[in-house]
Amino acid sequence: MKRARRHAAGLPAASLQAIEALADQQLSNKNMFYAAEVKGRVTGISTREAVAGTLVGIRSPSLSKGISVPGYHWHFISDDLSFGGHVLGTGLERGVLKLAQVRRLEVELPLNDDFANADQDKDRAAELRKVESAQHDKDGAHKP
Repeated sequence: MKRARRHAAGLPAASLQAIEALADQQLSNKNMFYAAEVKGRVTGISTREAVAGTLVGIRSPSLSKGISVPGYHWHFISDDLSFGGHVLGTGLERGVLKLAQVRRLEVELPLNDDFANADQDKDRAAELRKVESAQHDKDGAHKP
């Protein structure tokens, strides 16, 4: 991925939705991909207290539907590298947001029978909505 046009902003306490809204305000071109990083003290990620770590994400433009999920996709890693994973919702005590525009995206498709025989015409929108909007309690812990 070739990255260009970096932006950084200090963040006060915020929800993931507020972080995304602030990031969207800084985008110079909403039809581009952006890499995002939030370094700070994060709340509600399988813990009852704030933990230092990094949220990393990608913002995919609407035109990418079909090869990507439009919007933001986040992952977290703690500073001590003891845990991390996919993030559906979280809070932030404080942190710094960095954005970098991604001007080049390379897609490499698998060359195997499973991929060759998979039904790629199936509409998986409902499956995707279910996975990406899993229910969470007020602390961000996943509800089965």
